[in-house]
Amino acid sequence: MFIFVGQAKIRGVPIPIDDIIIEHLRTFDWIHEITFIDKIVSRFMFQTKINQDSRIKTEHLVVLKRK
Repeated sequence: MFIFVGQAKIRGVPIPIDDIIIEHLRTFDWIHEITFIDKIVSRFMFQTKINQDSRIKTEHLVVLKRK
């Protein structure tokens, strides 16, 4: 299984979504093989007053397989 995950921040606190997904899927007999990290050059998040000038820096490709 391949899952693309972007970075997330809530009020400035980074949320490790890829780690959360990996931990959750382990309970369903999935094994984490590897996570590839791709650097995003010019993608912007939507404009808000809370996350001003926040850019998506990386995107993660999580690779899992069934036991």
